[in-house]
Amino acid sequence: MSATATTLLQRKSISVSDFRCTAGPRDKPFAELHRRHSISYVRKGSFGLRCRGKFRELVAGSVLIGHPATNLPAPMNTSAATSACRFS
Repeated sequence: MSATATTLLQRKSISVSDFRCTAGPRDKPFAELHRRHSISYVRKGSFGLRCRGKFRELVAGSVLIGHPATNLPAPMNTSAATSACRFS
């Protein structure tokens, strides 16, 4: 499993990051923590996450709104590779 984050833009009021994950459905899930408000756009692939007692699957074209200190336990890639862009 491999997950990388590349900062594309860093300013005082906004940052833009590119996230790529090659984890697959059989890899161990890992938690994700949002440190700031954010908007993430899934460009390729898909992943599932459990939040507030419900399972959601995000596919290419999906948008995820992140809130500070919100822990998303165990995102799980359901495809071979996922690519997302996060604005925070």
